[in-house]
Amino acid sequence: AREVFVVEEPLAAAIGAGIEIKKPCGNMIVDIGGGTTDLVEFVDGMPDGKYSISDKAALYCIGKVNEEAIAKTGAGVPAYITEAFMRTGSYDCPKQYQDVIKNCLKSYAEEIYGIIQANHYNLDLTKMVFMGGGSSIVEHFGANEGKDVQFVTDIHANARGCEEAVKSIIRAKQRKMRTA
Repeated sequence: AREVFVVEEPLAAAIGAGIEIKKPCGNMIVDIGGGTTDLVEFVDGMPDGKYSISDKAALYCIGKVNEEAIAKTGAGVPAYITEAFMRTGSYDCPKQYQDVIKNCLKSYAEEIYGIIQANHYNLDLTKMVFMGGGSSIVEHFGANEGKDVQFVTDIHANARGCEEAVKSIIRAKQRKMRTA
């Protein structure tokens, strides 16, 4: 390839979800995927340069739930039950497992907010947009009261954003060719 274009995953997710990143206020995009959690703040449409990636993602959380369940009950929790809890905030199963799962998901949401704070963002002043499949964990189990938060749980936003970015690049190249 003669040319390579890089679109940061949180930017692609924001574009795909229709988030207005060009507004004069800052928007912290927190993209919680299966393997990574990506943070980037956009100010006036531009990344602030403090891009952060953590391995504390949805699969990590599912593993932690299973480990805790084994430690506290002697038996693991199938991933589909944890995933249902993540998406909806509940699941019909014995109370001992519900308690373990809820506690783990609350702890995970606290970890995500801790990652944001560790990157020197003020949780009281930063507008945060949680995206990706794991965003529902923070939506249902996070201490969100008093925070400026938005949740986009559409797992296809990244793909749509990449598609839009490629279309934009192609249109720009076509315009350049016509004026040359």
